[in-house]
Amino acid sequence: VFTYRVVADVTDPGGETRSDERSVNVGYTDVEATLTADEWQAVADGEPAAVPITVTTTTLDGEPRAAAGTLTVHRLVQPATVVRGDLLDDGTVQPWRPRRGRGGVPAPPAEPDPEFLRLAGELRRAVAGRPDDIEGHRMLAWTEARLGEFTAARRAQERVVELGGADPATGDLEVLAGIMIEGAAGAVSPEAEAVLLRVLERDGANGPALFHLGRLYDMAGRPDRAFALWDRLLRQAPAGDPWAEAARQGMGALAWRAGQHRYEVPAAAPAPGPDAGDIAAAEAMSPEERAEMIRGMVAGLAERLATEGGPAADWARLIQAYGVLGEAEAARAIHAEALERFAGSAGDLALIAEAAAAAGIAP
Repeated sequence: VFTYRVVADVTDPGGETRSDERSVNVGYTDVEATLTADEWQAVADGEPAAVPITVTTTTLDGEPRAAAGTLTVHRLVQPATVVRGDLLDDGTVQPWRPRRGRGGVPAPPAEPDPEFLRLAGELRRAVAGRPDDIEGHRMLAWTEARLGEFTAARRAQERVVELGGADPATGDLEVLAGIMIEGAAGAVSPEAEAVLLRVLERDGANGPALFHLGRLYDMAGRPDRAFALWDRLLRQAPAGDPWAEAARQGMGALAWRAGQHRYEVPAAAPAPGPDAGDIAAAEAMSPEERAEMIRGMVAGLAERLATEGGPAADWARLIQAYGVLGEAEAARAIHAEALERFAGSAGDLALIAEAAAAAGIAP
């Protein structure tokens, strides 16, 4: 395209001069066509929705011009594995997957293991023949999410919630929301928001719900609502909670957007364990005394978990501690209890499985 600038100066008999100019575009063709479509594409009832494409034809100067032609759409060769980016990641809060996934959902691997694919096929066939098997659907939802098949994972997890009746498990709702968010590359849809609100009604300190709803409201132009949720998360979360740590990274900027200019981000809760004084005292102990002190600390952690409970990270730490002490039976007992306690959260179970492997008691 070549652009010419035409300038004209006209002087009337009275000596007054008027000037004007115009740019003219010319080229080897006299018609320009543009195609537009919505940036955000979605699915309807699990199937790809219709995609409206607008074709506009104009002159090279942008004036409308009628034209006739043929629009051909070609199917692209799809990659074997789709790497999903985070649509809402603006670099202010990292990571968006603080615990192996959003809401306890496993992040898909780069290359699925062939044996895992074979087992997944067997699981699909087995669950298809047992439509009321809630445990089977739980495992199927986790498996499909592990493979990145989030539409199938959502269907399976929705069946889990349906089989839960009028009072489904909070963990099942949390996983459903996580699958929805993961399948949308980080976006919190209205459907996911509704599930997260149900989770929050049951558990006002639920980390994934507070974190993702805060993200949603901040992106929707309501930093005040986001601030209230993240502030609650930071003040209620136990030590080492990954959702609180992710929120803490962006809380300063969020507080400013919410008008809380004098807000001080709450310090992280101290992790249970030895302080500087304990460490200094341990350095002066004999090996036998040091081992006895460690056993006492492990016993204290075990007693706290037995009476007060705690996040999966603490259970994993206890399993590993028993492994280091060579108490395999104690490690297996805690492992079995943790599997039962966190049965509704795939992300927590993955953490427990890693600890079991580190302790040498993996089944």
